Amino acid sequence: MDKLKKVLTRGQSTWNILLVVLIVLEFAIFGGANPKFLRPALLFTSINDNLAVFILSLFVTLVMCTGGIDIQVASLVGLTSIIIGVSWQDFGLSIWAAVALATVVVCLCGALSGFLIGYCGVQAMVITLGGSFLYSGLALLVSTLSSTASYESIGGFPDEFKFIANYKVGGEIPFQIIIYVVMLVVAYILLHKTKYGRKVILTGVNPSAAEYSGINTRRVIMSTYVLSAPPSPAPFSPRTSAPLSPISVAISRWTSSRPSSSEARSPRAARDRSSEPPWHLSPSRSFASVSRSASRSAPSTSTFRLVSCLSRSSLGVLRRQTRESSRGCARCLQGRVVRRQVLNNGQDKGGSLVMKNMTRRGFLKVAGAGAAVAGLGLAGCGGSGSAATTAAASGAAEGGDITGKTVAFIPKVTGNAFFESANEGAQKYAKDWGITVDYIGDSTASASAQVAVINQAVANGVDALCISTVDAAGVSDALKKATDAGIVVTTWDSDAQVEDRTLMVSQGTPEILGQMLVDMSVDGLKERGKDPSADEITYVWHYSQATVTDQNSWQVAAEAIIQKDYPNWKKVADNYYSNQDAELAITTGEAVLDAYPDIDLIICNDSTALPGQLQAAENKGYDATKITITGFASPQSIKSYCEHGTIYNWGLWDCAVQGAMGCFVAAYLAAGNTVKVGDTISIPSIGDVTVEANDSISEGAETLDENNGVVLLPERLVFTKDNMNDYSF
Repeated sequence: MDKLKKVLTRGQSTWNILLVVLIVLEFAIFGGANPKFLRPALLFTSINDNLAVFILSLFVTLVMCTGGIDIQVASLVGLTSIIIGVSWQDFGLSIWAAVALATVVVCLCGALSGFLIGYCGVQAMVITLGGSFLYSGLALLVSTLSSTASYESIGGFPDEFKFIANYKVGGEIPFQIIIYVVMLVVAYILLHKTKYGRKVILTGVNPSAAEYSGINTRRVIMSTYVLSAPPSPAPFSPRTSAPLSPISVAISRWTSSRPSSSEARSPRAARDRSSEPPWHLSPSRSFASVSRSASRSAPSTSTFRLVSCLSRSSLGVLRRQTRESSRGCARCLQGRVVRRQVLNNGQDKGGSLVMKNMTRRGFLKVAGAGAAVAGLGLAGCGGSGSAATTAAASGAAEGGDITGKTVAFIPKVTGNAFFESANEGAQKYAKDWGITVDYIGDSTASASAQVAVINQAVANGVDALCISTVDAAGVSDALKKATDAGIVVTTWDSDAQVEDRTLMVSQGTPEILGQMLVDMSVDGLKERGKDPSADEITYVWHYSQATVTDQNSWQVAAEAIIQKDYPNWKKVADNYYSNQDAELAITTGEAVLDAYPDIDLIICNDSTALPGQLQAAENKGYDATKITITGFASPQSIKSYCEHGTIYNWGLWDCAVQGAMGCFVAAYLAAGNTVKVGDTISIPSIGDVTVEANDSISEGAETLDENNGVVLLPERLVFTKDNMNDYSF
């Protein structure tokens, strides 16, 4: 043990060699366990996903140097995202003006916290913990100014802004990494090459000695919290870096002015920091677009573990830097030597967790330790899938054999009967095919939640994604990133933008499904004794949300059929949306009936809206003799309402087969197979399907020459009380 200590304390070169060896071992171990880990695209993607933490930690280090703690940065991330999105979209500011505004606001937030800590002497833990709640609340307040619905992302940013997130140097290195390197250099120079940096370090070593040296420690402490705030716009996508250099220079000049002679003669009593714990940064989740949900997002578990390890590792190195703190001298800004008799003036007993005698070597050691721990964190992200997944990935066959391939199967929302049934089907067929299906999703039907799920799947190193999108535009950047990492992207149920995926497994063309909705409505009206061709029929649509492309297309097709064949029908209101929320579907359904108590027909082309609307009808005393309600949902989710006499008929397709088909074609393409329009894919236990052009489901959509198109389900189903018990999904 003593020999090891001697090696570790022998010098900077020895320590750096050990760090390099550790990093090499990490990559060798995890690269051997899963060769995909060593893909440059995947490595850069994993690094890029954690850059938010790295960037935020750079200037929080200044706070640490003064002996403080800053746990409000996650809330500042949320606040800046909301300010940028709302000020650009709803207040007409240019995107760069919006970034500048957000930077100014968070600087003021940092200044407020710094003032309370530095000038009022309140514990940093108390202030920054309170700040985390305060600034999250402000973010939610600002979000109410947005015209965008709460479940939608704010998107459509200018190309010059998205360039920051999308550009890759040499076609491989994300531009955000370059930004981080530049900011790292700025932070290093600020801390070790400027008078301001020496003030920060001396303030952390001993505030009383710093005051005797002519340093206004209150200003220094306050300034570090101001500096730690501007990097908070950095984690967004498009990620951008606030203009840190001018701010740093300005604050450095502000704090470099000596206090008055009276201030120098009357130093402020040093605060006791011995009770302050090691800092733990709680980063917010990075989003593919600026979303209103950013302010209430929880930190990624893997990222939190990474930062915690980084914090402890860094502090361990820093503690070793304090071994000589009991002897020698400390340099003040003016170059004078302050002997330990002054530094130990009863104020610093060596028990605090402040950074003492932080040298350039110490800074480099901390950076090296951080790199090593970051390597472990990235390796953990890359290998965080199940053992079965890793084994399958490493042993996957090439040249067309799908055996061993791993597919991330992503629904719009978890907990929904339709998607759970689709997963059951996918898992059943996957066993026969010899592939692994990882069913991963979120209980919230939002683009931001799906982006996080997609990023997790990419980090897990899957071979392919099969996703039912909530918002095609909202997940576009995340899907492109998955493709760049060498992952095949397919869709099912709800499509992505055609350029963001290969094949789409569709339940049918809009014309087929639109006609199906109209036919079920006609049959339900006839069952009540209505004449659909002669009577005036009032109707309205109730489904998930306006961003769901497939449901929108079915409505458009159905409306065209109604205008042609049933001009006597009257749509009495704009669409009602319930965001795939079961409780909201009921309240929305009741709102429809309250507004139009005599309405004839409600069409619910969504598997959450339909049972919600039926429950609302029962709550209001309606049954199938008083109102016609129809749409798409699984037979088991509607069975009880049919038994009660609330609904006559409804439809769907075998979602178990659809989910399985989506996973098969994903694995099929991931195995190196290629297809084009007109080709036939033979799916074991299901049958042969033909690849069709994208315009079969999306008017005007182009189709690439290879690995791009649509595959249709063989059939669709209509359920009544006579056949609903024949199906188990």
